[in-house]
Parts: sequence; C-alpha cells; structure tokens
Amino acid sequence: MNRKLLLLCATLGLAGSVSAAVQEVPVEPFLSQEILNDPAFIKAVSYNFAPNLEVEPKFNAVEQELFQQVQPLLTGDQPNFFAALDILEEELRNNDKVNAIVPCTIGNIYWAMASSEKTPEAKREEYTKKAQVAFEKAVELFPNYLRAYKALSQLANVKGDHKAAQKAALKTIQLGDNDPITYGILGYTYYDSGKFVSAEATFRNALVFDPNNKSFRELLGRCLLEQSRYNEANALFEELIQEEPEKDNYWLLQVNTYLGLGETQKALLNLEVVRKMGKASPQSLKLLGDIYAQQDMIGLSYEAYMEALKTDKTNAVSTKDFLAAANTLVAYGANAEAINMCNALEKKFGSSVAKDDKLTLLTIRSSANIRLGNGAEAAKNLEDILDVDPYNGRALLTLADYLSQMVKSTVDGAEVENPRDRERAIYYYERAENHPEDSVKATAFKGHGQMLVKLKEYDKAAAMLREALSLDENNASLRAYLDQVEGAARNLTLRK
Repeated sequence: MNRKLLLLCATLGLAGSVSAAVQEVPVEPFLSQEILNDPAFIKAVSYNFAPNLEVEPKFNAVEQELFQQVQPLLTGDQPNFFAALDILEEELRNNDKVNAIVPCTIGNIYWAMASSEKTPEAKREEYTKKAQVAFEKAVELFPNYLRAYKALSQLANVKGDHKAAQKAALKTIQLGDNDPITYGILGYTYYDSGKFVSAEATFRNALVFDPNNKSFRELLGRCLLEQSRYNEANALFEELIQEEPEKDNYWLLQVNTYLGLGETQKALLNLEVVRKMGKASPQSLKLLGDIYAQQDMIGLSYEAYMEALKTDKTNAVSTKDFLAAANTLVAYGANAEAINMCNALEKKFGSSVAKDDKLTLLTIRSSANIRLGNGAEAAKNLEDILDVDPYNGRALLTLADYLSQMVKSTVDGAEVENPRDRERAIYYYERAENHPEDSVKATAFKGHGQMLVKLKEYDKAAAMLREALSLDENNASLRAYLDQVEGAARNLTLRK
C-alpha cells in the first residue's frame, strides 16, 4: 500500500542504500608531559643540584665556598629550599659578575618546588615562571650552558610551548647531549607540528639510548601510522600490547592499523577487547557499530550504537554522527531499531538539536515508519518536518502523494476507490505549487494532475499537467502523458 510513498520518500535522501563508513577510531592524544613522567627521566634528573664542571662554567674559590654553604640545604630528607634561595638570590642581585651556575641552581630549586606534590597549585605556576626566568638568565650569562638549555626544553615541554621546547632541545643536542629524554622532547615537537618523518628519525635516536622506553615506542608507532606505514606500526603496537595488555590505547592504535590494512575483522576484535575492559569510548563504540553493520550483523551494530549513545556524557560523538548511525540501521532494514535510536537521541538532546539535525531525525523516522508499513505514522513525521521547515518541498510532495493514494472502501454495499484524503492532498499540493523552486512546482502540478486523472476529472487534470509542462518543457514523457489525458478528456466530452 505504501510502495509509492517509500519510493518518494527516497527523495528525502535517506531511503536509499547506505554503506556504514568505517573511519579511524579516535585515540587519546599522547601528552608531551608523559615523557617527563617516565621513570627513567625521574631517576636521571632527580633535581641534581651539584654542578657538572666538565660542561658548565668553572668555579673560582669564592664561588666554591658559596656552594659548599648551599649544598647541605639542598640535600637530605628535609631540604631547606627557601634558605638556599635566600643565599643564591642575594648573590645574583649583588654580584655583577655572578657565575651562571647560580641562576641555573635557582632555576632547579624553583622547578623542584613547582613539581612537588606538597606545593599548592597556585604556587606551582609562580615557581615554574621563576624557574624559567632563572634558566634564561643562566644561558644569557653562559651561552653554551647545556644543563640550562636542557632544563628550558623540559620546562617548555611541560607548559606545552613546543616551539620553545624544540629550540632549546636542538641547542642541547648541538652542545653534545645524548639524553634520550631530550631526543624524546624534540621528537614530540616534530610530531605535534606534523613533521612525522623528522619525528620518526628523532624517536629512533631516542630509542638507541633507551630501547625499552614505551612512550618513545608508542610515539614512533604513531608516526608510522600517520605515514600510512600500517604493517610497521602494527608490529610495534603488537609488541606494546604483549608487554602491557591492559593499556587500551595500544589496542585502539592497532585498530587504526588494521583499518588501514583493510582487516576490519581484526579491528573489530580489538574494539571488543577494549569494550570488555570497560574502557570503550563512545567513538570506539560508534566505530564498532559501523563495522558490525558493514558485516551485516545489524543486531550487534544496533547494540553498539545504543551503548555509545548511553555512555556519551560529553557529546564526544556529534548528533550528526549518531543520526548517520540511525540512517545506517534503516538502510540495513533495522527500522524499528532506527526509530528507537531516534527516540533516544531526541530524549538525550531535547531542544538543543539543531534545525538541520531535527529535520534529518524526522526524515529517518519517517523512512523507517514507511518501511514498517506505518503509513499514518510516517505522514505524521512528514507533518512534523513541515512544522520545522514549512518550505521543505520534498516533505510537501511526499505527504501530498501519500494522501492522494487511492484506497478502497465500501459505500452502500459497493466497493469504491477514493484518495486517502483528497482535501488535505490538495492542500499540500497547492502549497508545493507555490514553492519558490520550479522543480518542486512542476512535480506538485504533475502529482495533483495524476490524482485528478484517477478521479476521471480529465479537464482539471490536463490543466494541472499543462502547468507542470510549462515548468519542465523538455520532459517528453510528461508531454506524452498530457496528450493521453487531453485525449481522454475529449472522448469523455464526446460521450456526453
């Protein structure tokens, strides 16, 4: 009964076949600060305040005495950083020829204080700024001060200033530093700026000095992934998964390598592992639903989509993406499920749904109802569309055509055929006939004329079809149809 309405609703753009598009799953970004949280870094740095005289400014006898006075204040279970700062900052203020080691040590102290869990959050930012000023003073006094440049690169990395971190790290390496952390920071700055080849080379250098560093290996894998070198990246992520199987990021990164290789079944298995961990994000669940749909497992697809919708507390997946999922369900024949999903979306987003998204939602719901044979409900959906967008030509035409469909009924014991609702059909046709787009007008006049033909009102029908042809002059089939209707009108007149 609703076959024609189904075909016409296809013009709304959602009743045709849809392939669930499989995209990369979003993975939590690698934070540059994670490099400095590595145990190897913490062990290597441990805020070593003792100068290394091989690569730093030399002490004279007076300065040596000063540091002998300060050193006990910086060591032991209860160091007295403030007392040490009083001595060193006084030296910095009063000595025009102060040794660069003095501000560098001040910087190290402030950084140690900024990094301490005992320091209030508000003070940490203050101490970080003072540390940076002190390190910059150190390199001003001693331009090739390796340890000060190294500290500046690490500070800038923590602050997220990757341009400054890159400049300082390069200088540190030029001065002879082979610390893998410095290479790691430099590599991350390249990675963050999209220079994946340079980043790859730098992380490989870092791994020469620290081959088991998981942060560097993960970042190297991400560089390979960005270069579409899926097999190499996959092998690297597989190693990391074997070493730390509880880390979901490794599984998700490997998902993207499988998608790049076209191995969607393996990608699906990884996504299910993350789901079983209880760490599936709304984005990964949405992707899982897409893959299930692609493999024609629409029930599992629906479950994944609905779980994504239920767990998405921060709108990580856009309304449009969820609507695309609902449309996928319709395309694969899961019409009742698509309606459930539309209802859940409406409940979740309420009045915050944008106008375009609202129209898409109503159209999906209408298409699903048509496929389920719920013509009356589909018509109501179309009326809802027109409440939102009164000039939606496609909805006007689809609704008018539905209402003009001939249905059988019994009158005085005789079976007759009449339009479903002639008056309302004419109302929507006339609205469409006044639409600003000629294509909508032409289709409306044609549909209106066809309804009148079915009622054998040939003169009126021919008038409508002539209007349609005036707007679509090159339509040969319409011209032929008009000729037939005009012939029928003449024959009817002759019979009278």
